[in-house]
Amino acid sequence: MLPPLPQRSRDSPDLPTVQLQTRSPFAVMTTRPLHKFRSGDECEVQIQNLEYGGQGLGRLCSDGILHDKPVLVPRSAPGDRLRVRIGRVQSRYVEAEHLEVLRSGPNRIDPVCPHWNEGCGGCSWQHLSYAAQLQAKVTVIRDSLERLGGFKNLTIDPIVASDEPWFYRNKMEFTFNARDGLGLHVAGDWRRVIPVTDCRLESKLAMEIVAVARHFINKHRLSSW
Repeated sequence: MLPPLPQRSRDSPDLPTVQLQTRSPFAVMTTRPLHKFRSGDECEVQIQNLEYGGQGLGRLCSDGILHDKPVLVPRSAPGDRLRVRIGRVQSRYVEAEHLEVLRSGPNRIDPVCPHWNEGCGGCSWQHLSYAAQLQAKVTVIRDSLERLGGFKNLTIDPIVASDEPWFYRNKMEFTFNARDGLGLHVAGDWRRVIPVTDCRLESKLAMEIVAVARHFINKHRLSSW
């Protein structure tokens, strides 16, 4: 079962035209035979679309051949060609760790958040243009209703773009441990916390409150329990 939909992320308010594929992620995408990938293998991946849960979905490449077993890669974008390390190999798909961008997709941008490269798990799509994020969410909704709900020929209205794509949230859940302090979890690792000081989603007032709480915790040397 794929992971639940993460907290949404928003980027630049400019809305250029974008193209994202909408086909079911587990449809057979090539007639090439499946390759027996093993955990720890490194290979190339061509990302085709975005999947429910925020991960990119594409096909593994080896010896110049695209194979038909889907691969899920976090922090990837449609059109990306990536070098990845294979993680878990499931019967229907493969999970992989993103190592290097070999060629960027047309909608990949540089994230503005200073904590993105630290691995903060608060956002999943800051590396995508805002327009691509909106269209990807429509694609995810349509695919879920058609593939899981059995609906056909759906007409889904475009998502209304926000006038304030930054500092718009008035609620976030932060976590704390005695080793790392107060902040947000590292993506995919609930044991590690990044002490976020400049979240671009949460309101500036809320981040001031977080800073006061962090100072209190450090001053009094509070434990996790």
